Amino acid sequence: MQETPNKSPGYGETIAEIGQQLNKRKGLLFKRTIFISWPAILLAGAIPVIQELLKNGTISKDSPYIFPLVIGLFIWVIFSLVYYATLNYIFTTEKRIWIDSFFDKRTLEPKESWRIARRLFFPSVIISLNVFLRYILPAIIVYSFILYLGITSAASFVSLFKSENSVGVMMFAVMVSVVVLVFYFELLRVKLRFLPFIFLDYYGAPDFTYSNLFKKMKEINKVRKTALKSFIYDSGEASMRAVVNSIANQLQGTIGSVGSLGVAGKVVGAMVGVTVKETGKQTLSYANIVAHYLLFRYASLQVAPTTAEVVNENIYNLSK
Repeated sequence: MQETPNKSPGYGETIAEIGQQLNKRKGLLFKRTIFISWPAILLAGAIPVIQELLKNGTISKDSPYIFPLVIGLFIWVIFSLVYYATLNYIFTTEKRIWIDSFFDKRTLEPKESWRIARRLFFPSVIISLNVFLRYILPAIIVYSFILYLGITSAASFVSLFKSENSVGVMMFAVMVSVVVLVFYFELLRVKLRFLPFIFLDYYGAPDFTYSNLFKKMKEINKVRKTALKSFIYDSGEASMRAVVNSIANQLQGTIGSVGSLGVAGKVVGAMVGVTVKETGKQTLSYANIVAHYLLFRYASLQVAPTTAEVVNENIYNLSK
């Protein structure tokens, strides 16, 4: 029987593992980032050109080319959004496969891990739909009801006491309800932190059902000393992403303000800015996934020491 660890992974251990995993995947991580974000990068570069053409009168608002240009931009924006959302969803699954296969001691070629992630797209979407129906839709309904009660109660208060601060009272009711909603979704994110890894461990098993995934999730969530760390990791990712975005904006502004480059500087600056933001986002996302996976392994071993490290061959068979 494998020895069950008594302590959850420490921050130092987690940072070291994140560094190792990022070093192992940094090249592929960047290639995947460009692959899923190139439409957005091109769009960012096209906007300064269009602005300059409108500014210098090359294309006027009365030009016959303006309507096709607007339609083309609209189609490209829709394509970019759908393309990015779909491939980013697949890529997020692939990043989980990377860390899972590492601890399963399985070597996957990039095309194999991508193939697995692509074939898990629709099962993963079904999980997302389950999450929406179980947790998000009821929250929206309850929130709407509470918000309605809050506003009507505030309106009654204002009418009853003839308060001059009617707008302030109603705004306060709305703000309180928004804070409650944000707090709920933060708790929900922590609650669901291990669900994707449970899915990878049990997908294709004889007793696999989506409802069983949530049952196993509840069992693993009972393990203490993981929820707080998950919250800290999520908060750290959000904070670091804000820093990266700030750096990207400054870099974009610096390149774009080089007078000798003209419009080319703005184009390059915009494209570099988007690339840096997306690379930082995907890197931090993978780091967060690695940190949560270490917690998941610890919690799984606490719940079932003899079965927590079983390799799910059904997942690896999808690479063929």
